[in-house]
Amino acid sequence: MSYRVEIHFFDFDPSAPHPLAQSPLHPHTLTLLPPALDRDLRLRQRGLCLPRTFWQNLPSSGPLDTTATGALQPAPPPRASSDSAAATGTATQEATLDFRFGPLSLDWVDYPFAQKSGTTDLYWGTVHLFRELGAEDSTAKEKQSAIDADDGTVVGMIAVPGNVNAAVLLAFISPALDSVEQLRVLRDSTPNRTMVLIRFREAADASEFKVMYNGKPYHDTKESEVCRVVAISSIRLKSSSTPPFTFPYSPELEPASKNGVELPTCPVCLERMDGSVTGLITVVCQHSFHCSCLLKWGDSRCPVCRSTNYRTRSGTLSSPTTSTCTICQSTSNLWICLICGNVGCGRYQGGHAHTHFAESGHAYSMELETQRVWDYVTDSYVHRLIRSRADGSLVELPSLSSKPDDKDKEKDKGGKSGPDREDELEQDKLEAMGVEYAKLMTAQLEEQRRYYEVEIARSREELAIALRRAEAESRKAHSERIAGEQRMEEAMAKFEAGQEQLRAKLEQVLKSAGDDEARRKKERAEVAKAKKELERELEAEKEVTKALAEKVRWVKDEVGGRDAEMGKQRAMITDLEDQMRDLMFALSARDQIEAQVDSYDFSKEVDLEALATSIKRTGGVICKNVCNPADLAAMEADVRPFIVADKPWTGSFFPAETRRVTGLVTKSPTFVEKVLMNPTYQAMADKFLTSHTTGHLGSEFVECESKPQLMNTIVFAIGPGGKDAHNQPLHRDDSIYHVQHPEATPETYKYGRDLQIAFFLAGKKSTKANGATRFIPGSHLWAHEKLGGHHEEDCVYAELDAGDCFMMLGSAQHGGSANTTLDEERLILSCFMTKGYLRQEENQYLTNTLDTVRAYPIETARVIGYNLSIPSLGWVGFEDPIRLLHPEVAAREELY
Repeated sequence: MSYRVEIHFFDFDPSAPHPLAQSPLHPHTLTLLPPALDRDLRLRQRGLCLPRTFWQNLPSSGPLDTTATGALQPAPPPRASSDSAAATGTATQEATLDFRFGPLSLDWVDYPFAQKSGTTDLYWGTVHLFRELGAEDSTAKEKQSAIDADDGTVVGMIAVPGNVNAAVLLAFISPALDSVEQLRVLRDSTPNRTMVLIRFREAADASEFKVMYNGKPYHDTKESEVCRVVAISSIRLKSSSTPPFTFPYSPELEPASKNGVELPTCPVCLERMDGSVTGLITVVCQHSFHCSCLLKWGDSRCPVCRSTNYRTRSGTLSSPTTSTCTICQSTSNLWICLICGNVGCGRYQGGHAHTHFAESGHAYSMELETQRVWDYVTDSYVHRLIRSRADGSLVELPSLSSKPDDKDKEKDKGGKSGPDREDELEQDKLEAMGVEYAKLMTAQLEEQRRYYEVEIARSREELAIALRRAEAESRKAHSERIAGEQRMEEAMAKFEAGQEQLRAKLEQVLKSAGDDEARRKKERAEVAKAKKELERELEAEKEVTKALAEKVRWVKDEVGGRDAEMGKQRAMITDLEDQMRDLMFALSARDQIEAQVDSYDFSKEVDLEALATSIKRTGGVICKNVCNPADLAAMEADVRPFIVADKPWTGSFFPAETRRVTGLVTKSPTFVEKVLMNPTYQAMADKFLTSHTTGHLGSEFVECESKPQLMNTIVFAIGPGGKDAHNQPLHRDDSIYHVQHPEATPETYKYGRDLQIAFFLAGKKSTKANGATRFIPGSHLWAHEKLGGHHEEDCVYAELDAGDCFMMLGSAQHGGSANTTLDEERLILSCFMTKGYLRQEENQYLTNTLDTVRAYPIETARVIGYNLSIPSLGWVGFEDPIRLLHPEVAAREELY
């Protein structure tokens, strides 16, 4: 017997009008679902997947833990909100959803070459399981389609408990994993129940798996649930834009079940009910259950409708009179004496029924609620149908209306007395009970017969499989024994050959030992002779050393006199240097007033030495044609959403119209490639910021080098401010490092003096009107004391076309200008480099994840900050930090 799985997905299109949208019965939402479900579905819609086929490769929504052994805690279905509960009620004037509708997910494990696993959230929908009616009820086309689809290689594990997660399931079926090709765990809105579909490489492996695991407990405990395995003929995927409403009826959503019967679910355990797999029982009210589930039900009433087998008196519409205990007037747990009719409460209530037995000796009592009879003498239930031992017929009971004083009347009738109306009703009741009991027993015996026939067939298949395996193991053991004997003979031959070789080597070693002793005697004589020769040379060296010591003392005395004369000359040189510095400062101040910022075209080859000289002279240069329009558009597309999301600036350092975006390493890879890693900019950063120092490590002279690193990345978008706009104050950016520069000139300026170098890219045309950067040429040479006062008249404006850059040292006085336009935005994308041993202004290690930086080239990662400042600043685990991202990079031999 085979089964078919159908998965119906709900695929709504919010842009297309739905014909049911105007129906007064359906909710007025985009998806036609109740508001709570509509909101939940549309929030999750972007991350859901709609597969075309069931066994295709799926995108992973998250990792699947296949190693942990903890029990899975399934999530409850999303119907807990009050809105959804109200929308899915039973009111006749509102649409009602199928109770099985909800989110679907798929845990998958593939074994093509190497195990791959993950979990995928699917579109919402319902899962249907059909039992095929048989080969004669299927068309030839459907048979061929089923053969082409799976060819008997797919089995399903039905109603797997929720505490069996992926790791526990793989451990449970581990003996069969070698033959598994794909495994899918399908979860729907049913709590604590999942369906596992397994695809094998061969149909024989699937058949063997079904025989081995069907009926096998999941855990080695008495209360463990058992595994139910069935053959799956096909898996069909369908989608519809209409939700699965059960009211009003939607014919287009009806499953194609013409060649199968959809299996219902047990109301107690929510597992699929299939008479060919487990025993079923139907109670008087026509509700069906698993036999095991009904046995666990502690009540005599139906678990669904709470119906009992109580019958009212024939010919009356009134309900029976409420009985009470004759002693305590209790109305619950009542027992009636079958001898005298006394009503009393049970032993766990007041115990008055048992007290009546102790006082009167009446042993039989019947529970009014369940009609069960108790014998106080044997202390057990004795309710059975009373039949004659002779012929098995029901014993005719005397009329309840007959009395002792009626004996004379009976004698007048010839000693005959027939049953009255009450006797007939009692007889009908007994006959109805007998018929019902017979039907129940017939159904149970039929189920038992089917069950044991299946068990016998499975036992025979298991025995045949065990015999085949035993024969295979026997043949394998015989072949291994023969191979072992052959290997033993080969090992003995090798052992004998090895002994012969050892004997030959031992003789050779003994012979060479005598020759070695003679050679060592000769070597000892030569060593003694060399020792005497060295002692003679040592005495001669001592005499020479003594003479040299005398010469050194004389030289020291001579040098001391010359040092005094050199001190006087140094004082004169220092005085001349001070006079020269004052003269150069005066000349430099005049030149700075007349100086203008140089400009270089980056679309052509740039003379790096000339560029460095210009920066050293004025503190900044204009860089033309750094980025093309396509790169500018890409960078603006990366940062524009963050510009829109930024809040207005509330301080005084930036204009109120300023919007900022940071963390461009993560947000704009184009900026990193085209601006930050611009070869000319990196060459200038290396020239101005690289630090070279020397030191001693013991007696060894060590040279150390610290390369520059990224300090920050910021986007400035200054909107139009009109007449209320104001300038940014002039400032030095390197003041964050608490540095106070001394006065210098272009001639005395030395590379390494500055701590920062900036690169400002104009995303749009930057003019004086829309806030171009104000810059004082030569201000990087000023002493710290000169910064105070008003220097606006010394400023020039770095006006740029889109794609141009302004490169500037961090010690130069500069500031943003006011955007006095009414409709222009000034867009600047900037980055700063700083020395490798200083702290970064923007914390790159917290701003960017390791995976983000790992995606860049190794050289870019070093610039971002994953580099070692020689000799040993910035290590991770006493290793170069770049190895944290790229372990293939060779490790340094020593850090210190």
